[in-house]
Amino acid sequence: MDRDWNAVRFEPGSRGHVESYFFKLNDPAGNRALWLKATILARLDGSPPVAEAWAIAFERGVEAVGASGVGGRSPDMEEGMPYVIVPVQR
Repeated sequence: MDRDWNAVRFEPGSRGHVESYFFKLNDPAGNRALWLKATILARLDGSPPVAEAWAIAFERGVEAVGASGVGGRSPDMEEGMPYVIVPVQR
């Protein structure tokens, strides 16, 4: 089967896998930026894989604001764990 060149490479049930995607937006004038990152992590120990994400916004002269979150799936859960968003402490 041909895989989409931009598809996630993680195979459910696999171990020892880490996959990250980054997206960066910059204001051409240099005053603002938004950075996003998403990661899939499947540890070697066989623990359930997790998806992690973070975002941070920058504006010149203003303290950066961000948030991060982790979501996963456990064998004893029917549905995936809801994504939890944690604001960055100032």
